[in-house]
Amino acid sequence: MIIRERYLEKLRNLRDVNVIKVVTGIRRAGKSTLFKQFQAELLASGVKQKNIININLEELENAHLLNAYLLNEYIMKMVDKKQKNYVFLDEIQMVLEFERLADSLFVKDFIDLYITGSNAYFLSSDLATMLTGRYIEIKVMPFSFAEFLSGYKVNSFNKSFDNTFGRSKFEIFNDYLQYGGLCLLRKKRLINIVGHFYISVTGFYFGMNFCSFPLYLNVIRKTNYRSRE
Repeated sequence: MIIRERYLEKLRNLRDVNVIKVVTGIRRAGKSTLFKQFQAELLASGVKQKNIININLEELENAHLLNAYLLNEYIMKMVDKKQKNYVFLDEIQMVLEFERLADSLFVKDFIDLYITGSNAYFLSSDLATMLTGRYIEIKVMPFSFAEFLSGYKVNSFNKSFDNTFGRSKFEIFNDYLQYGGLCLLRKKRLINIVGHFYISVTGFYFGMNFCSFPLYLNVIRKTNYRSRE
């Protein structure tokens, strides 16, 4: 898994600061994985597992929580009001009246709130309207080339590197130019940005639908446009 140090540093600096931390970015940019990495740091710093509440609202098992009042009630049952609780709500735009939920959680001094949303819903203008004065936005981008290199165990500032995959920096750079930072390609293995989805292939193969689908899905959901033509 590639550590997103640039964004982790921002989350560290905002920990326990009285603002809503809003992580935005296109689908497959690594927002959920960034949350997991930050949660691991919280645990390492001494925060108890019970005080870290993580809810992915795209998961079917959480479909019954897609209402601000029901989700608020669910979270209130889980938190310890005598300790600081770190609440992570992934893809919060799935929740009806989510801005009211965010406001309700924000005003509670025992909750440090982190939320994600895809760019199709969380345009900066939308955030300014819905969460005025109560949030800081962290925009997560796809892998930079330096991050892309690190997936090959390559130090971008050093000529020598672990050539595990038998590819030169020039070849890796061509991969990056061709496929971009959403996906990390390795020989006989296709790995998406979150680092958990593997497809065995012969040589290098990439289905462009893999990257076009997030764009298509966001546009369709944002505009309620039904025709693909």
